[in-house]
Amino acid sequence: QATNKDIYQKQETFINQLVSFSQKYNVAIVTVVHPHKMDTTRRMTSMDIQGSSSILNLTHRVFALYRVSESEKRGVQNYKGDGYKVPPIKHDVIIDVLKDRMTGKNFALGLYYDYPSRRFFETEKDLDHRYLWDKTEHVGGLPYPPQQLYEEDEVFGKRSETG
Repeated sequence: QATNKDIYQKQETFINQLVSFSQKYNVAIVTVVHPHKMDTTRRMTSMDIQGSSSILNLTHRVFALYRVSESEKRGVQNYKGDGYKVPPIKHDVIIDVLKDRMTGKNFALGLYYDYPSRRFFETEKDLDHRYLWDKTEHVGGLPYPPQQLYEEDEVFGKRSETG
């Protein structure tokens, strides 16, 4: 029966093997690591990564995805109703870069998600991009661009359809 120390040592060995393979063959390797159980829904930090600390220490990049809730998309208006106490988040998902060995920077990137194509995108042009692996002949743009691309936030809330 393995002890916790054995498990963490095996995880470190495995991550070292992945890093060596990646460097030898000049490829990117994506490893999915689940977080510890979290009491509340919130954005993750590097402290939430489950397993050996080697997972975080040896890897070159660490990403965390956060699904934006409907209430976060609405925001929280202030008491006067002329602004926001908590501004709305217009994106569907936030990708937090918790570690980037190359730049040393941590940052967040908001993206939209298109359910029919199962693609993350930043602009309509990104969503309409045709990749080399897509051999299907498409005519024109996508028929139904996601509504969130056209919603504009004004100083006093969202702009109505009439102006």
